[in-house]
Amino acid sequence: MDKLLQEELAAKRERFIRMKTRMAYLPFHKTLDQFDFGFQPSIDERRIRDLATLRFIEHQEKPASSDLNQQVTNRHKPVNSIAASSP
Repeated sequence: MDKLLQEELAAKRERFIRMKTRMAYLPFHKTLDQFDFGFQPSIDERRIRDLATLRFIEHQEKPASSDLNQQVTNRHKPVNSIAASSP
């Protein structure tokens, strides 16, 4: 009986995810394994895959994405403000 309940819950979750994906009108479905990290070399594949494991939740840590956020923020700043913010 427990196994049947687990299978029903798994099927319900799968239907929920499929429905939400359809409602999002995404142009295509792509997994992390299908992502071309070579196309965007500034992305640290190892760090992204580590974040995808959600290990930081288990260890009650802040995600290591703060470094990534800083890199993205600096990339979008005008050159003048990056030079001005440097010590």
